[in-house]
Amino acid sequence: PAATGSLPGKPSGRCRVCQADHKHRAGDRMKQSTKYLLLAVGAIMVMSYGAVKYWPKGLRNKNPGNIRHNPANDWKGMTGQDKDGFVIFSDDKYGIRAIGKVIDSYQRRGIWMLRDVIETWAPPGDNNNTDSYLSHVMQLTGWQAAHVPQRSEGDYAALVKAIVHHENGRQPYTDQFIADALALA
Repeated sequence: PAATGSLPGKPSGRCRVCQADHKHRAGDRMKQSTKYLLLAVGAIMVMSYGAVKYWPKGLRNKNPGNIRHNPANDWKGMTGQDKDGFVIFSDDKYGIRAIGKVIDSYQRRGIWMLRDVIETWAPPGDNNNTDSYLSHVMQLTGWQAAHVPQRSEGDYAALVKAIVHHENGRQPYTDQFIADALALA
């Protein structure tokens, strides 16, 4: 029978890691435990922070609305554009600010209703499923297609959250972060 107790450097009985009939020394078990601990810590870090290279493009670019580069726009916080022509911002707050500025520009051009905002934001001609996009934004905000989002009523925050969620598959920002970023516009 295997020994019930173990001393450093002495056989410790049946292997607790692999359940085989061989014996490990206590030091071997310590090395194995340390290895598993380091793997677990690494996995927790990746799950908590995520590997940036696997984030959606909008979050990697700090451009959660996936705004395309236009030379006519000199966006605050813009550091360049990626190979697909999407703006890269230095901070997420500038990407959210830009979403608010784009919606402001739509309203100045008479694009008021939610349906029109989404059709302009994600036009079918750019290979977007605009009806699905609109339906998703309506579901997330609780608004109808004819709703007119108003910055003064706080509607922009809800619309930004819905756009970010649809564009990236998730919406990682707090309400306060979005409100502060929109206040920069």
